[in-house]
Amino acid sequence: MTLQALGGLVSLALLAWCVHTAWKGGALERFRGLSGTDAWTLAALSLLSLTLNGTLFWVTLAPLKRLRWVDVLAVNAVATFLAYFPFKLSIVWRVLVHHRRDRLPVLTIGAWLIANAAVVLAVLLPPALAGLWRQRVDGPYIAAALGGILVLLLALHAVAVWFGGARGLERLRGLLGRHGWRGRITGSARFERLHEGLGMLAHAPTLAAAAGLRLADLLVQAVRFVVAARAIGESLPAHDAVLIAGVYFLIGVVSPSGAVGAREGGATGLARVLPGVNYAAFAGVALAVSAAEVVVVVISVALALLWLKPWRLLGRGGAEAAGDPRIQ
Repeated sequence: MTLQALGGLVSLALLAWCVHTAWKGGALERFRGLSGTDAWTLAALSLLSLTLNGTLFWVTLAPLKRLRWVDVLAVNAVATFLAYFPFKLSIVWRVLVHHRRDRLPVLTIGAWLIANAAVVLAVLLPPALAGLWRQRVDGPYIAAALGGILVLLLALHAVAVWFGGARGLERLRGLLGRHGWRGRITGSARFERLHEGLGMLAHAPTLAAAAGLRLADLLVQAVRFVVAARAIGESLPAHDAVLIAGVYFLIGVVSPSGAVGAREGGATGLARVLPGVNYAAFAGVALAVSAAEVVVVVISVALALLWLKPWRLLGRGGAEAAGDPRIQ
């Protein structure tokens, strides 16, 4: 907790650095003239990104359990807001609500999150590497990005099919060991719960839909940066926008100190080393993108809480759900 608190202070320092850089570079002054069209466009793109992310979670879980789409969107909206802060409260929120409200076992939720993370990496890494290689959008860039995504998804699917299901579970136990402490782990019910994540990835339609949603979200996030840059008279090449959007998203997901500050600082730091990108102006672009997102997320959270009524989870129904042996 101490390390995460210190990380939070570092994130705030990065946020202050972005504000200072944008102010010094004149980007904040130029954003005062932001048109209503650009502001609404950024808000709409942020809402679309939030919806795509929530739908991705809903789609990934579908092979195991079909939850209501609007419920998953509401949970994801609150989790997105909590991800702004340290201590990974977003994960605590997802586990609490889906365990108590939707009767999902805790380790099944863990497998669900791991499966989503695998899809994220498979979709984001190839465009990032292709952008660093080509430094422009052309035929080889598109071929490398899409080809890399396809190769990683096929490899992910093949591994999930081979080790998924009852036969795959036996193969995995044989590989990891059946005796001693390893046997106690692989033979446990908890290990079987985590193993369920492979079933999500082994279902080809689910994997394809999840990858499509993640790719669509990457493009939407890249367009946000292009729109914000255009609003202050700056030009942001498409390949740089895709690369920065991917880094911005990944930092927001993995940062233990919270997304705020860390992702803006990381994206601005990346822009600083990219040729042809005015990083001083880009600091303002990153702040504008985040500001539009925060407004959309806060409004979405208010609606989500009214829909989910999470205070009921602390009552009798939540306690009964937590004690149900079927969901341990």
